[in-house]
Amino acid sequence: MLLCGGREPDGSGAVLLFKSRDGFAWEYAAMLDRSENQYGRMWECPDFFELDGKTVIPISPQEMRAKGLEFHNGNNVVCLTGSYDRIEYKFKRENVSAVDYGLDFYAPQTMEMPDGRRVLIGWMQSWESSRFHPDGTKWAGMMTLPRELTISEGKLIQNPVRELLKYRKDRIGHQNVRLCNQKMTLPGISGRILDLIVEVRPGMERCIRALR
Repeated sequence: MLLCGGREPDGSGAVLLFKSRDGFAWEYAAMLDRSENQYGRMWECPDFFELDGKTVIPISPQEMRAKGLEFHNGNNVVCLTGSYDRIEYKFKRENVSAVDYGLDFYAPQTMEMPDGRRVLIGWMQSWESSRFHPDGTKWAGMMTLPRELTISEGKLIQNPVRELLKYRKDRIGHQNVRLCNQKMTLPGISGRILDLIVEVRPGMERCIRALR
């Protein structure tokens, strides 16, 4: 099977399914889904897989228009989830959601790991900003960290792959720290990027709200 992104005569995006017995001669099977000018125009870089009992089709629509806080103007990555009939080649869409809310994220693809996990890696760049780099630069953009995918309540859930835990070291812990309307420096903690696990005890809610 081959999933191909394209554009309909009305200018809206679509995903087309093709089938082949030998991997050389391909036959059109069905149009699985289309934008109907609701979710961008050209649909690029589609993926197609089963996950936790759902069929998942991530797509990368161009020329999206913002819809509240779920999508932004420009190029997005959208996840279509639903069910798929393998006999009739029909996909029934049940949910549409953003895959990543950042501006520089596009064209993700997934792979199935030997242990059955579905892992996603995306392009940490977008077409709008890809041309903005100094002259002579040998490369521009980068790939995201791999993300493990699951489905919860029909939506795509992402977490960093568990292998990244091997790179954590020199753990620093602080207990019984009161945070309330004050700047604080904790021994051993500094830098621009931190990976924190914070546990809040009952009774601290008022202080946390004040910090916001």
